[in-house]
Amino acid sequence: MNCAQSSLKSCSSDPSGDEIVLVGAGRVATQLGLALCRAGVSVRGVYSRNEGKASLLASRLASSVYCGTWEELLRQLPRRAVYLFCVSDDSIVPLAEQWEALEGTIIHTSGSVPMSRLQHSRTGVFYPLQTFSLEREVDLSHTHFFVEGSDEGVVAMLTGWAKRLSGTEVVTLDSGQRQWLHLLGVLSNNFTNALLVEVQRLATEHQLPFNALEPILTETLAKAFALSPLQAQTGPARRGDQHTLAYHRELLATSPRLLQLYDLFTALIQAQDAEP
Repeated sequence: MNCAQSSLKSCSSDPSGDEIVLVGAGRVATQLGLALCRAGVSVRGVYSRNEGKASLLASRLASSVYCGTWEELLRQLPRRAVYLFCVSDDSIVPLAEQWEALEGTIIHTSGSVPMSRLQHSRTGVFYPLQTFSLEREVDLSHTHFFVEGSDEGVVAMLTGWAKRLSGTEVVTLDSGQRQWLHLLGVLSNNFTNALLVEVQRLATEHQLPFNALEPILTETLAKAFALSPLQAQTGPARRGDQHTLAYHRELLATSPRLLQLYDLFTALIQAQDAEP
């Protein structure tokens, strides 16, 4: 079965009349779909090439239709709906090109894909600067949303969605600005998390409690935004404590990957401190 009706009632009606079809059933589609549904935006259906995931998300959203093939989607769902693409960056354009028969609005949620790559007459970008997981529900009430649209009507629609989900200011950015913002997100979030993966591995290896680091990390982030990252910087590299730096390098001698990172960040901190 490629397309089916959900046995649950659909989520509450959107007074603007917009009906969303989610394209994708992964982390972003799940989190945004659930949040939009709770906010009263009508999620009409879910499409995914993985029919099992589409069915599961549709049942959680109480959506009326889920589809596993393009042909069934075209037959079952309204062509003039708003299609919210929550798929990998590399999949957005090929899917959009495949769906040229759609007469509705195509929106994607990527930070790095320019809106100009969508060739439909009504297009837009609905970009939440946030990290998403299936295992953990994210609080979007303080998440910043950045929107772009092919016309004022699309921008107004996306701004309306964002205001339902978050109490922060909704900002309109062009694609070039959004790509830089996405890069900042990768540097600050993904790279930091990758370092924490290594920290957790070392903590486990030396039978130390990884969760003991949570208070210092929480305070580090709080200080960075309350003061500035440069003002908040501490540690042996900032102090120029050569004895401690040398001792740390000895400890990391058997972990060349981390030793390389340690030297790189030490040099970065010292260079930042030397800048006017």
